[in-house]
Amino acid sequence: MIISYNWVEEFIDIDLSAKQVAELLTMSGLEVDSVEKKGKDHIIDIDLTPNKGDCLSILGVARELSAISGKKLKMPGFKLPAQDKSAPVKISIEDRELCGRYAGRVIRGIKVKASPKWMQKRLESMGVRPINNIVDVTNYVMLEYGQPLHAFDLDKLRSGHIRVATPGKKISFSTLDGVKRQIAPDMLMIWDGDVAVAVAGVMGGLESEVSDDTTSIFLESACFNASSVRRTASGLGIKTESSFRFERGIDLLGVDKALDRASFLISELTGGQLCRSLDVFPDKHRARNVKVSYQRVNDLLGLSLSRSRIKNLISRTGAKVKELADSVRVEVPSYRNDIEGDVDIIEEVARLYGYHNIPSHAPALKVTADHDGSSRKRINHVKQLMCSRGYSEVINYSFMNPDMLNALNISNDDERRMTVSILNPLRQEESLLRSTLLPSLIENLVHNYSRGERVVKIFEVSRVFIKKSRKSDKLPDEGLRIGGLLIDDRSQQLWKSGVDPYYKVKGDMDSILNLMSVENMSWKRSVEPFLHGGRSADLLIKGKKTGYIGVLSPGLVEGLGIKLHGADVLVFELDLESVMSTSKSTAIFEKFSRFPFVRRDISLLVDAATTSQDILEEMKGYRNDLIQDIEVFDRYSGKGIPEGKASYGLGVTYRSFERTLSEEEIDSIHDGLVEWLLERTSGEIRA
Repeated sequence: MIISYNWVEEFIDIDLSAKQVAELLTMSGLEVDSVEKKGKDHIIDIDLTPNKGDCLSILGVARELSAISGKKLKMPGFKLPAQDKSAPVKISIEDRELCGRYAGRVIRGIKVKASPKWMQKRLESMGVRPINNIVDVTNYVMLEYGQPLHAFDLDKLRSGHIRVATPGKKISFSTLDGVKRQIAPDMLMIWDGDVAVAVAGVMGGLESEVSDDTTSIFLESACFNASSVRRTASGLGIKTESSFRFERGIDLLGVDKALDRASFLISELTGGQLCRSLDVFPDKHRARNVKVSYQRVNDLLGLSLSRSRIKNLISRTGAKVKELADSVRVEVPSYRNDIEGDVDIIEEVARLYGYHNIPSHAPALKVTADHDGSSRKRINHVKQLMCSRGYSEVINYSFMNPDMLNALNISNDDERRMTVSILNPLRQEESLLRSTLLPSLIENLVHNYSRGERVVKIFEVSRVFIKKSRKSDKLPDEGLRIGGLLIDDRSQQLWKSGVDPYYKVKGDMDSILNLMSVENMSWKRSVEPFLHGGRSADLLIKGKKTGYIGVLSPGLVEGLGIKLHGADVLVFELDLESVMSTSKSTAIFEKFSRFPFVRRDISLLVDAATTSQDILEEMKGYRNDLIQDIEVFDRYSGKGIPEGKASYGLGVTYRSFERTLSEEEIDSIHDGLVEWLLERTSGEIRA
């Protein structure tokens, strides 16, 4: 917004230079980009924020200077000449939501010609090209008052009925710039009966424009809905000085004042005869009232202003102030569309008091001990553990591509389908909140692998979002999870490892569970649809599924477009909150035995469908206090093993807290355990 310093001086007596005025405006929040001398005038370029539509005029800037300096405004004095009492046109507003007020006046007997030199120079100084005395007056008053106006050639209006309405269907319309445009059904238009003559608040029509032959005009001054004008201007690809102001909101109570000011100037410059004005104002203006506490003003600004000082500063904005017991009720001026709540009033107090006058203080920070940091510490310990095992932590956005749930074959009745949609996603691929960490980890894999990284070992600790089934629950469940992904491309290794990567990752997960001191846990064959059927497992804690581990199914990996060269993609995900809620929060130390242990191994041949967890569960059923530990250290099937069978290597540790065990005692217990195991697994001892 550029303004003429000389023009502003006509509205307010202020004994300051143009540069001092620029500094004053900048310090109050209206940042001035430049001050340029142009002849005997100075042009001040102000970088206005979108909410300061009230300053898009000479009057608006003068009001700001008046509020800052305390100087009174001087409104231009004029007196309308005698008016013809007739009203040659009729006005009706058919959409009150989109048009709050529409005023107009017919002016007869005009002569269109060039406007006087003083007006042309003033318009040019503000960057507006002079056209003729009618158009120049409408631009002049728009710059002066901030109210856009439009003049129609009265003789080209056939019906005598001005309507403000939307078309209700798509229509074609030729605007003043000679372009034929497609008007949407919800765009507000000005109509001459049933013929469209202008796009409301944006641009007039070609068929009703003022020309050199015009002798009578209908002068329009209106208040159109800001959002409607913004949508229309954007939809048509038009940006005009009028739409720029309407989009930011204009003064509803200034419509008639601007109409009278323009009517006076046209009468003076053309000798035209004024008819009485028409003003359709369906819903009378109700001023916004905002209650502001004195204490809240000082608390937010860090000041100790007196009540009288606060009232004075608020009054200088043009607002009416009524004092209450410990607060004031502020009647917001009609031209301040940006003021809605008490914080807006407090901001005005700060601006007018002067931001530079508000002292700076270092904030007082209370440092207290964290009494509820145990869960945070345990999570940090988990992260440290993962990093020590060679993983890198990743941090992803909490968004998910809806197509990933289909790619993972997640069934419709799975809770991970209870997703939360984002109302305004930046793109379709980020339109849901994550219900599982796996999609993000897969994206990390694709990104790294496609760029030549053949060893990817990552984990993430973050929340997932599951929509609750009850409609009354507006907020979703936000569960804390740890997820991980590993790909170890063996084609890049100089030597071959005999350990299946599946067991490496399972060992990593077991380490987490051991760190958290989890009890009553077990593993069973996984039912996850995206995992390899024979190389996956679900984690159960107290019988409830709490996580999973496994190799991504070959079909899914192939769908990702990754050529693995013999490598597998292993993933895991664990519900950390469930784990922490069932684990021991503090370590309990037990005494250890000072007597030696004895280990006995068992080579068991069973059906291939029997899992190691099945065997462990059966062995745990054999109760004996001297059995200290049981583990499965090997599984083998293939050459030398009958088809449909699998060989398991089991290790049993025996120890007493009271004595050294004898061979006979160990043999007796061990034989009983083997007999128990063979009976319950239908297995046999492999020689």
